[in-house]
Amino acid sequence: MSFGSDKIAEIIYNAGAITTLVDTYKTKPAIWFDNIAPEPYKGNDYITYYRAVPVNGALNYGDYKYTINCRSNTSLGAENIQGAVYTAFNRVNPTTGRGLFICTALPTIPPRDSRDDYNAPIEVQFKTNI
Repeated sequence: MSFGSDKIAEIIYNAGAITTLVDTYKTKPAIWFDNIAPEPYKGNDYITYYRAVPVNGALNYGDYKYTINCRSNTSLGAENIQGAVYTAFNRVNPTTGRGLFICTALPTIPPRDSRDDYNAPIEVQFKTNI
């Protein structure tokens, strides 16, 4: 069961405003459904996303929350990616099925050391009928 990750992928991989801001990795946009980029990746601008909270099976509807990390070697780059992701998702319905995305843009997190990047995270809540 995807718990909404397929709906996130529908938008994130097909929004030109997002894919033009991230690097290309092995002929695809540098976007991964994982909490970190794969080890061989050495680019500057990329996105990782993952489900951030447990799924509550007692609800009569789907309420899924994801974190989308918009990462870049500059603060401005991370914030530009964050803006494109926010615009693509906030108060938008998925392209297939029913539901609604609601976004919260979080403050940019600076790199922890010289090997890290700026991260401008977004929390995405996806509510849907199940």
